[in-house]
Amino acid sequence: MVLPLPSARLKPPPDAPWLPQLEAVLAEEGMTLAQMKIQGMDKPCFSKGDRVACVRPTGWSCTGDADDLNRGRRKLTLRFEVPRGSYATMLVKRITSLELAAG
Repeated sequence: MVLPLPSARLKPPPDAPWLPQLEAVLAEEGMTLAQMKIQGMDKPCFSKGDRVACVRPTGWSCTGDADDLNRGRRKLTLRFEVPRGSYATMLVKRITSLELAAG
């Protein structure tokens, strides 16, 4: 599934299956699509485009070792690839929150 990035320039068809969810999230923030403009700029809009809804990292590996900066602690080194435009930080956040919950 491919989803469009929310932006003031997005003109979704009224029957788009994802539109009710997008409008609900924006409403929680007190916004509409038309309000997604950056004030004070000549071209005040967020970028336009599509993103894949589900991304699976490739080239995955992880290693644990002694932390060279924090004596007595351990570190986790993650290596993986995600497509351009994906947020690797979201994957790291998810992994580390699972690690903290298990620890």
